[in-house]
Amino acid sequence: MEMRQIEYFLAIADHGGVAAAARALDTARPTLSQSIRALERELGAPLFFRMGGGLTLTAAGRALLGPSRRLMRNMSNWPDVLAPNSGDLGGHLDIAVFPALADSVVDLIARFYTRHPRVELRLTDMHDDHPRATDVVRNGAVDAVVMHLPVVDDALAVLPLGEQEFVAIYPSEVDLPPGPVDLTSLPDLPMVLVPETHTLSRQVGTTLRSRGSRPRVATLTEHREALVPLVAAGVGGAIVDRSTAETALGLVVLRPIEPPVLRRFGLVYDEARLTPAAEAFLALARDGKGKEGCHT
Repeated sequence: MEMRQIEYFLAIADHGGVAAAARALDTARPTLSQSIRALERELGAPLFFRMGGGLTLTAAGRALLGPSRRLMRNMSNWPDVLAPNSGDLGGHLDIAVFPALADSVVDLIARFYTRHPRVELRLTDMHDDHPRATDVVRNGAVDAVVMHLPVVDDALAVLPLGEQEFVAIYPSEVDLPPGPVDLTSLPDLPMVLVPETHTLSRQVGTTLRSRGSRPRVATLTEHREALVPLVAAGVGGAIVDRSTAETALGLVVLRPIEPPVLRRFGLVYDEARLTPAAEAFLALARDGKGKEGCHT
């Protein structure tokens, strides 16, 4: 098995086909196809099967995915592995972030870049409430995930970073009394909501129903980024994180919620597979919060 074969395998897995992978790598399609066939013969199992117009991983391909990603990441970081005390850290750091939490880690990322400018930091968006969010850590796709807590995965470690506050927002022309909005007696306005497949929506919905409150629904959307524009356009009210709401002040009216709606968030990672860059990132996060990581 050669490193180039692993690179080709990952490119096809990431791009869903040979043609797209060849374009991404600027390599001829026959070269990729022949290399993958040779790898499959060596392993004694097919790695892909054709589905529609693309390629999908087989069980053997899925089993190879995580080790291959870790191998490629370790290769890119090998100078730091060999000389971890050089003081001039390099390599790559891959972090997946849920969009709603991106603003919460901007300062941490900026401090890390200032301290380690040679590290190539790659941020990946996670879909809200991905059912298997920790899989991207387990399969080696990223070094850590910034996500809401708790996490039910005893094999991974967690470094709590803080709490995210959620607030109510309404169109700017709505005349609201000052002070917090009671979650169980919201103003008589329709709401722009996301489905209860999202954990925050379930949390809010459960609280409302437990107290006999059922707000009118103006719009149900899967796209959290559409909440503020819809509210600003006068469609109805919504519940969003405070940092998002504060960027739209003037377009919307913001009110705290009673009882408060808070969600803990943190970094989720695999202690056994940390690269030097990932270790430095976690150390900086611990220094900033004054907290030690803990297992779930």
